[in-house]
Amino acid sequence: MLTLAQKFLSEVQSQAGVAPFMGITLKVPEIQSVLDFIESEPTAGKLRDEIVAIFRKRNWMLDPIDIQQFMQLIGEAQFWTLAKRAGVELERISEGGGKSPDFRLRGDSEFAPYFEVKTLSVKGGDTGIATMNEDSFQAEHSLSRQVSDGKKFATAITEVAPHGLVKDGKNTTTIVQNLIDKTTQNLKSGQFVNRFTCLVLNLLLIDGYYNDPDSLRPIAFGWPDDWSVRSGPYWNLAFGEPEHLVFGLAEFEGKPGIEGVLGRKGVLAENSNIAALLLVVHPLGGARKIYGLKRDADNDTWQEDGEKLATAFFKLVGTNWNDELDTNGWCLYQNARGEKC
Repeated sequence: MLTLAQKFLSEVQSQAGVAPFMGITLKVPEIQSVLDFIESEPTAGKLRDEIVAIFRKRNWMLDPIDIQQFMQLIGEAQFWTLAKRAGVELERISEGGGKSPDFRLRGDSEFAPYFEVKTLSVKGGDTGIATMNEDSFQAEHSLSRQVSDGKKFATAITEVAPHGLVKDGKNTTTIVQNLIDKTTQNLKSGQFVNRFTCLVLNLLLIDGYYNDPDSLRPIAFGWPDDWSVRSGPYWNLAFGEPEHLVFGLAEFEGKPGIEGVLGRKGVLAENSNIAALLLVVHPLGGARKIYGLKRDADNDTWQEDGEKLATAFFKLVGTNWNDELDTNGWCLYQNARGEKC
């Protein structure tokens, strides 16, 4: 009998010449690793059943709704695996009559932290994925036609724009605003009733651009060039304000780097009921990491009643965290340059 990972690989291979979805095909080994975890984890039965139900659908990798549902389940399970590796034991919560977080720290303490996992989709959601699928199909069709015409070299281009089109060169602004909009659209009542509930954003589908620890700072200096100055996209995702200036990467030294203003309020700045923000980031060619953002004003609460939350938070993120005051900025600066802080 084939394992989940083997069934998934078979489906990927069957779609390779039709319309391969780049959000999946670029992450095949990563997804297979998560599927192996789901199959080996005794308490992941419901998650496994949901994956199997998708696999039973014919050509589900051509359906944007099925793709999105599959990646959401994978994103949720991936956070579970990363937490387990970090020594944070979670238990999955089965939804009852209403909405509830996805996980809580194993145990029955009233102060045990909860975790709500969101795997953010591309700009436009199902429609955006459908557009990417169509573009991929046209590219494959072009390749096939060129080969049939006898060309020795066949080429085609597939465009992947998970954050949508960038206007007027406002790359950082577009990404931050899309992250904030996508996050707030996914927040549901009942998921953050417990005051120690963390929001986890898995960037599995839309990551690959800002993955350095400097992204957790209000302003990042010296990356990728010594003269570069840019706004930290993840800090602004959490603590941005509508009037904040956005600094983007200038094309060359001496060109103005201010893109404009943010025009959004950050997730932690807007939602006091969210205890902390965790981000699963995906460095190209590197290991997956969890970054964290918390409020400095919550320190007293964490020390008194939130000890379990603080312990879990720092186990998950290590030294890759920050707050609205840039308290850990000096350490993030060193981390981004491969130095231990």
